[in-house]
Amino acid sequence: MKGLHRMAALGLAAAMAVAGTVPAFAGSPEFAYTEEKWASLRDNILEYNEIPDLVHEYNPTVLNNQSTYEQNRQGDGSRSSGDIAASYRQNAENIYDQIAALDPDSPTYDSMAISLEQQAKALEAQASSAETGNFGLQQQNQQAEATIVASAKTLMISYHQNLLNLALYQKNLELLKEQYSAVERKAAIGMATQMEVLTAKSNIETMEMNILNTEKGIRSAKQSLCLATGWAYNANPEIRELPAVDLNEIAAIDLDADKEKAVTNNYTLSINRAQYSATTVPETKENLEETIANNEAQIRSSVTSNYQALIQARSDYEQAQAELILEQKKMDTAALKLSIGEMSQLEYKAQEYALENSRTAVELKEMALLQALETYRDGVNGLASAS
Repeated sequence: MKGLHRMAALGLAAAMAVAGTVPAFAGSPEFAYTEEKWASLRDNILEYNEIPDLVHEYNPTVLNNQSTYEQNRQGDGSRSSGDIAASYRQNAENIYDQIAALDPDSPTYDSMAISLEQQAKALEAQASSAETGNFGLQQQNQQAEATIVASAKTLMISYHQNLLNLALYQKNLELLKEQYSAVERKAAIGMATQMEVLTAKSNIETMEMNILNTEKGIRSAKQSLCLATGWAYNANPEIRELPAVDLNEIAAIDLDADKEKAVTNNYTLSINRAQYSATTVPETKENLEETIANNEAQIRSSVTSNYQALIQARSDYEQAQAELILEQKKMDTAALKLSIGEMSQLEYKAQEYALENSRTAVELKEMALLQALETYRDGVNGLASAS
């Protein structure tokens, strides 16, 4: 049962207490959701649309980030973020003064100068972070959580893709074994060469290796998905099917409007803008102005690229559907030929496999389309590349 989610989270908290980093809480309070919603999150079923809530409530990284944020928010209240940043910058300036006072002729000059400069730059980075205060940390946490959600969705899509491939490979293996037997029979009466026999056997071995690798991919995706959503890595939740893609949603996309939404929502850009508003250092402001302009251009470019990839994925899906229709017609013809003795059972089975391959291709292309749509949505909602 997923009721173990909270126990696992509390166990993690206890373990982390020993290590010195203790989450202040494990997820949201009871009133955050209805009883029905909590029951759904705590059952032993993993549904695609539950992933954001499961990550928010049970992912160890998210819980630890929430705890760190709360600790920082309750930290030094006697000084403003600006005062703390100014202190860091003053310490950095003091180090630069030390560098200037070093003897250039000293044999240790280079190593000392490099070491001190690294310390100064680290202090400057801390100053920039302090200038955004808890807003910067909060944005970083939200970005991390959104990234984990996106990764978990990708894992679930990959899990189902591998399941489809496994089923197809297993059917292909059956066909290859029958073809191998047929080649052996032909070779026994001198109608096939030994090379053809070896090739048929090699095809079986290759497919068996594909099956093993795919089974490994299924296990890996499942384990990573379980960890991301709060289960133990070796848990066995019921993983439900993926949602269908709404083609109308894609058709209704307003790319220009979404590019501006992406700029508004972008986590990285929000932090840089907050730093720009908070800093009083002219050089820092100038650098941030350039960074922000580059961020905005890159975000719009990233969303455009994601949109183009989405449209290509839709085209690939539609092409796979068209190819399935053609393959079904071939299957109908094969059935007729088999009935009148113009096609062998082995040839018919090969055509059956070709039809199954086309059906699987349609499902795989739809999953790829779902992934492309999620990537586009994520970009608009704040995760578009800003650099």
